[in-house]
Amino acid sequence: MNEEQETAILRILNDSNEWWLKGAVSAEKNAPYKRKDYYKLTQELGEPRINAIIGPRQVGKTTLMHQLIQFLIENRKTPPNHMAYIQLDTVLNQPNLKDTTIDEILNAYSKNIAKKPLNELKETTYFFLDEVQKVKDWPNQLKILFDRKLKIKFTVSGSSSNNILKGSAEALTGRLSINILMPLKFIDFYCYPKENPEITAIGLNLRKSLENSITRNNPQLFYEQAQQANKELIGISEDIQIKLEKYLVAGGYPLTLKKEGITSISKELYDYAFLSIYRDIVMLFEIRNAQEINQLLVLIAQESPHTESYESIGKELNMQAATVKKYLGHLEDIFLITQSSQHTKNVRKRQKSLKKIYILDNGIRNALLGKLNDNTPSDFQEMGALAETTLNNHLRRLKFNIEKTPNPQIDYWKNGHEIDNVVTLSSKPIPIECKYKNDITPKDIKGLKEFGEKFKPPMSIIITKNTIKKEDEILFVPLWLFLLAC
Repeated sequence: MNEEQETAILRILNDSNEWWLKGAVSAEKNAPYKRKDYYKLTQELGEPRINAIIGPRQVGKTTLMHQLIQFLIENRKTPPNHMAYIQLDTVLNQPNLKDTTIDEILNAYSKNIAKKPLNELKETTYFFLDEVQKVKDWPNQLKILFDRKLKIKFTVSGSSSNNILKGSAEALTGRLSINILMPLKFIDFYCYPKENPEITAIGLNLRKSLENSITRNNPQLFYEQAQQANKELIGISEDIQIKLEKYLVAGGYPLTLKKEGITSISKELYDYAFLSIYRDIVMLFEIRNAQEINQLLVLIAQESPHTESYESIGKELNMQAATVKKYLGHLEDIFLITQSSQHTKNVRKRQKSLKKIYILDNGIRNALLGKLNDNTPSDFQEMGALAETTLNNHLRRLKFNIEKTPNPQIDYWKNGHEIDNVVTLSSKPIPIECKYKNDITPKDIKGLKEFGEKFKPPMSIIITKNTIKKEDEILFVPLWLFLLAC
């Protein structure tokens, strides 16, 4: 690295680390609201592993990093210049820095900020590397640094799960702690901008009782806890349902909470979706035709949740089935869509089954379709589809929270009748059907009964709008109440 490159890096570092001079992170970067992920990561700051924060753009990864820096300043009394935030997009976008390595950035820091070699650091220095997947061969670069046993703690972020999870699988095995940061869950959306310990506790109790019901094959445990939660929240249940209606339409990206009307955020989410395709697919995977991926995403949004073969999708868009499959994998990799497989005990059949494809966030879906407006809540059919998408997304979070699997899978089941979601917990399949209404008919639960006869689950759940009751092994639970458990 020449002197000109080192000077350019130092300029970026000084611009990005205001606390070196001011002694604190600015209020603009250090949002007062703390997501649940924040508390987990503060504990992991003392562990001898690399922390990875993975999730789509615009969900708060950078904000979370700055909150962790402020935590170190306030609670650990860490000297401000012992923490360096590095936006790697900014570094690598400079014409003379496009091939810069992590080691070169750290050496520029050690020479000019710490004023000592990295191997002579006496106290832990914290490096926060934002959008680390932009650096070529970053896993091996970090492995070499990590294995030197330096007094350094790395926290990295990335918006490509494939690059972080698969790219680091070999080089950083046993060295990496994965944390998935997604758009806000409903409980976080509802509580914002202040934390609400009471509602959080109710949600945790619901989740624990659900786990116990499954483990003990006793649905009564979860049903009783759901009834208790319903009573405890009776005074604010109407407010919760009003917020849920907005959440179903606008989704969970933090920017939706910073604006009054949901219409005002439509263009931002629309632009974000296609910008993500360009930055995280076209550039990262060197795809030539971005328009094909854009068209595929809009098609999925139009029919989300969408169950169709790759061949059928390809025929509609004039693409090869293999290209459709590849593009869907890329869209899933950057957290714009998710895919469910058909539930079966035969692993080969599951892999070959048709995929049920969801746009991950309703706000993105509605922005793409021009439906992010105040008229959507009055459309019964639209709200049913939005409720199903939200439930599927939260079930993935539920499985992650209970089993800590970095890439939780949710299935669907179809055998004449279809069940929207099958979540496997404690090796037991739990069928969950979404019917966002209160007049549940015998036809609505027929699929659950057929599934129950075949797979003998400990319970079956049908998600309603407000109804809460129990019929044999089938539990009727309102969507707003179930989401609190996830």
